[in-house]
Amino acid sequence: WLKPWLPIEGVSSAGRGPNPPQMQQQQQQQRQASLLEVVANMSDVAVAYGRNLTVFYAYPTFAALVAAVVIFTYGDRGIASVCAIMCYIAALSSIKLTVKWVFVHHNYSFAKFVTATHFTFGALLSYGFLRFRQKEFPIPTLKEFWLMIFPVSLAIAISVSAGNMALVHSSAAFTEIIGSTSCLFTALMVVLLGMPFQTSLLLPMLIVIFGAVVSTAGEIHFSLLGLLLCCIANAFRSLKVAMQQKLMTGETKDKFDPVALLFWSSVPSIFVMLAASAFSEGAEPYRQLAALEAGKRWSLVRAILVTCVNATILNLTQLFVNKDLGAVGSQLVAQAKSVLTILGSVAILGEIVSRMELFGFTLVLLGVYLYSWMDRKPQQKQDVEPPRGHVSWTPGR
Repeated sequence: WLKPWLPIEGVSSAGRGPNPPQMQQQQQQQRQASLLEVVANMSDVAVAYGRNLTVFYAYPTFAALVAAVVIFTYGDRGIASVCAIMCYIAALSSIKLTVKWVFVHHNYSFAKFVTATHFTFGALLSYGFLRFRQKEFPIPTLKEFWLMIFPVSLAIAISVSAGNMALVHSSAAFTEIIGSTSCLFTALMVVLLGMPFQTSLLLPMLIVIFGAVVSTAGEIHFSLLGLLLCCIANAFRSLKVAMQQKLMTGETKDKFDPVALLFWSSVPSIFVMLAASAFSEGAEPYRQLAALEAGKRWSLVRAILVTCVNATILNLTQLFVNKDLGAVGSQLVAQAKSVLTILGSVAILGEIVSRMELFGFTLVLLGVYLYSWMDRKPQQKQDVEPPRGHVSWTPGR
């Protein structure tokens, strides 16, 4: 940018007299243009600095807002439930970012192999915890394993695969809209498995679905095959959480707590995902990992390890939330992660959120709160009302 301020090549100020008027005018225009460029560069630096400050302050503010809503909605359930829900939402809103970092930044797009590492890490961690707590190691019967645990593992594999394939045939916005209806699928699975469900809870569920649809931004690219894959993913995801609820709250609740269920459901999932990876990805994940330089290889391993930690936190907290809130309640809480994800994109990426999207976010949080309030209301009424056959008696009357 200093070049226009120097004498023009071929014209010397010594011994040749003044420059022609046209030459002087050209020099003046170049100086003005260089000044504008310097000012523009300084403005860009200021904007970038301001954006960094926005990232530093805005995202924690949005996260604190969601945490405040969770505390207000579920505070009466205790500090353990609130912490589990907040960790679940945080892990759910960040898992796509950490996995995408592996796929894009490291150019290692082997989804099934990476998912298999998630289950392996979760199985090893939960096994170590089960041994460390010095209690009797829970071992399922053949009937419990093949009729309950193995179907859960199979449902996990099918839902993940169908969801990834749906992204190929449809836009992300369309899959988010269809995915928001998963709570309806879950309610149906709960009823089919013989567990109780209040029909009055359909109203807050519909509010959450409508809010999620309204807050979804992006091109709605419809595909019949994509719609079918989304429905398959919803159905098997709902089957997974409904069967997990039955295992942790039914006859086997004393045997399978969230940590034990994480271990026993992860073991079959490892072999299912490794088989799927071998069928579709072959030996390419291992070849590409071995072909990298030592520094890049360890960088990729660290990135995959971060996704493993994130996925294990997600799977474990999902089981705790499922046990506490039920299958449908956990699915509704999962919709609140869209608020944190999209508002986080505003802070980090500088994206703009429309008023319609803010209205949708409000509906999602309102629906989650109404569901929690209506779900607790019958239980509170049952605690207040005296049992049948009980006659109240007041002294002096």
